[in-house]
Amino acid sequence: MNDYVYLDYAATAPLCPEAADALAQFMQPGAVHMTAGGANANSLHGPGRYAFELLEKARRSVAESLH
Repeated sequence: MNDYVYLDYAATAPLCPEAADALAQFMQPGAVHMTAGGANANSLHGPGRYAFELLEKARRSVAESLH
């Protein structure tokens, strides 16, 4: 067996409380945003396109916040 070191902390890092709170709205059963829940934003199906729209909205919001 080979010894290795796993260095992908971004994939396993815990969310900060603010991010967890923001994400919670997408995880509620019956929530409007649940239609994109877990969808791949690069997929061409409906939930994927919706996830892409949400991602782009979030990106614009961050960009505006950073000027």
